[in-house]
Amino acid sequence: MTLFTSITVPLVYTLTLISATFWPVMPTIYWLIPVSLISFALLIKRRFILLTGFIALSVALIQGNLLKSQTEALFRFGTDITIKARVDSYFKQISQGYEADVTVFSVNGESINLVYRPKIKLKFSMPVDVGAWVVAPVRLKRIIGVKNRVGFDKEKYYFAHGLLAQARVDDSAHSMVSSKRHWQSNIYNHIYRATSTSHYQGYYLALIFGDRSKLTAEDWASLRESGLSHLMAISGLHIAIIFSIGVFVGRAVVLLCGVLSRQSQIERRSGKKRWFEQIVLFIASQPWLAVVSGFIFAGFYGALAHFPIPTVRALLMLLVLYIICSRSIKADAVAMLLFSAGLVLTVLPFSSASMSFWLSYYAVSALVVLAAYLRQPQYIEAGKIRSGLLFHIGLAVLFLPLLIIVFNGASLGSALYNLIFVPWFSFIVMPALLLMTVFSVVAAMMGIDDIGLYDLVMDPLLSVVIKAMSYSSWFWVELEPHYVLPILFVIAAGLCWQWVTARWVAIIAVMALFLWIEAEKKHHFRVVVLDVGHGLAVIVQQGNDAVVYDTGIEMAGFSIAQRLITPTLAQLGVNALEGIILSHADNDHAGGTVNLQRQWQPKWVRKSDADATEQPCIAGEKWQWKEVTFEALWPPKLVSRAYNPHSCVVLMTYAPKGQSREHQVLFTGDIDQISEILLARNLPLLHLDAMLVPHHGSKTSSSEWLLNRINTQHAIASTRFAGRWNLPNPDVKARYLQNGAKWYDTGSAGQVNLSFSAQEVSAFTLRGDKLAPWYRQMLRSGVE
Repeated sequence: MTLFTSITVPLVYTLTLISATFWPVMPTIYWLIPVSLISFALLIKRRFILLTGFIALSVALIQGNLLKSQTEALFRFGTDITIKARVDSYFKQISQGYEADVTVFSVNGESINLVYRPKIKLKFSMPVDVGAWVVAPVRLKRIIGVKNRVGFDKEKYYFAHGLLAQARVDDSAHSMVSSKRHWQSNIYNHIYRATSTSHYQGYYLALIFGDRSKLTAEDWASLRESGLSHLMAISGLHIAIIFSIGVFVGRAVVLLCGVLSRQSQIERRSGKKRWFEQIVLFIASQPWLAVVSGFIFAGFYGALAHFPIPTVRALLMLLVLYIICSRSIKADAVAMLLFSAGLVLTVLPFSSASMSFWLSYYAVSALVVLAAYLRQPQYIEAGKIRSGLLFHIGLAVLFLPLLIIVFNGASLGSALYNLIFVPWFSFIVMPALLLMTVFSVVAAMMGIDDIGLYDLVMDPLLSVVIKAMSYSSWFWVELEPHYVLPILFVIAAGLCWQWVTARWVAIIAVMALFLWIEAEKKHHFRVVVLDVGHGLAVIVQQGNDAVVYDTGIEMAGFSIAQRLITPTLAQLGVNALEGIILSHADNDHAGGTVNLQRQWQPKWVRKSDADATEQPCIAGEKWQWKEVTFEALWPPKLVSRAYNPHSCVVLMTYAPKGQSREHQVLFTGDIDQISEILLARNLPLLHLDAMLVPHHGSKTSSSEWLLNRINTQHAIASTRFAGRWNLPNPDVKARYLQNGAKWYDTGSAGQVNLSFSAQEVSAFTLRGDKLAPWYRQMLRSGVE
């Protein structure tokens, strides 16, 4: 009961603020009046738990309406505006220039009040230093992202970081950049030059500034497979290390001042003390200054990375912990965790939308649970070495479900890697890197050239880790997300076996076994239309195998195949890719083919411009894949280069054994009206379960000639929300609706999943029009 009472208030406050991220509507600020009146009444009645909830509601209302007001202040003059903004982060190089976070101070010459100044992502043709002022004409863009089961959620990311729009500087117009000598830019530029000859420059920039843009895909693969990826994100571990170094330096200074003060008292028995002696005596008599030194070190380190959310969260958690310990407040660990979470959500509004928030608190919760578990007498008596080994193994097990969810796999060697290299980073690499950075900055101030010193001093220390990570692929195991639940049951049984009866342990074990068996069963048949913006990518899954129809766009290092299709296949539990069907050769449909072939090595590739190594997709071709039959309906012959009119149109028929009904889905690519007319001449009347709308719902397709031969339950168009071509065309959409079809376009609906059962096909989309979180509509459309 004591535990419940101690956590109730922070639990109610934290959960209320977390829930605000998922509200379908953010009430107007006028709702603050009745909420405040109710809060005052609850205070009089001493109903503190309910009062806490209403206080949290008030905070959420203020935070949400502040974001809405900032959005209105930004867009009140339209999208083509002139802004005056301050650069708040390092510019990151992208495919079309550079981008950074900026705070807008004025729009079209009108100043914005301090409270209502919005933050946006600014794209520029050249890098600009931190702290610089930019006055330039820009074109604002709403935050419009894709919505899939896996992959980057742009809208949620921008919302969690308080970014309300994108903007690109008009390079053809006059712009002015006023760049001051900012200390962060000076340090960054110098360290960048000092590490230019090192093979590990990307690691140094990530560890010092949080700039991970120089880390390659191979670097990330090694970090993931070794379980050490958390070392490359400035987080609680790094802040704790720097804080500890700061405390150590502070204590050394206090002790030194103590020695100096005693010598001073011996040498000067009388007379007025000099000002220097007074300062020394003050420092020597204030041991708490060591903690202040720790916060100064940690704050300076966070400032170098521009205080990303994990850094601020770690600093706040350290502050809460210090206050509780210094005041000898009796607080349960869970209550402390909830209190710090509530404080973080108050200072960093809606940061619960960030995955890093949940990863961080999951990690801390795992530490709390494991520490409490190992405080039992039998583990204390086992000795420090054995307890330490059990602690690391326990952490690896507790983090296993998290790794499966995030990376679709787990490292069997992560416990060993973390056991060795977390202390190595904590006691060797990070202190040495801090000293090297300080020395490098001082050397720059004195005009000393230090290029090459990182190679000499830091590279040998870091090379030990890099060399060990090169073997990490040996320990990596691909695991599908549906294994998470049975693994959690096993972990729960392992943690609770001492406090529950053998009967309950047996029940948990049986449930875990049942879930494991269910996970091993073959997946049912499904068709997944991914939300890829303007383009197309479809996954047809049958059991543990899949066929992909079109592979989305690939450009300037960005690939839909790598970023979305491959992770989705892993999330669906696909082990092998049977084949790839390409509608035509345009980049938005076939860009990711090479990437997908290299990653999955499919048995075949079919296309209407096939070469000698590929198979043709032309009218009359038929092929079987388990219980699925594919039949090509168009084009009539092979072509040298497949354009829109030559799109490979395929009728897929799913005929499961033991069922009388067949299911049919039509894939249409980007065929145009002329191709549709020619196709419709010999096309039998089709009663389809679903079809892909030709050419993204353009008015040049979906002609009456084609639709007179087709009756479909579900019509799906792959589109980009508010794209420059304004797809889908309203008249095209109306035709399908008039024919009785249910309409979906991925730009509005997100990823579309078609699930096939014995007698029907059900469609599920990831964006619900009625239950979509309020911030998505605010960012995408400006209204809820």
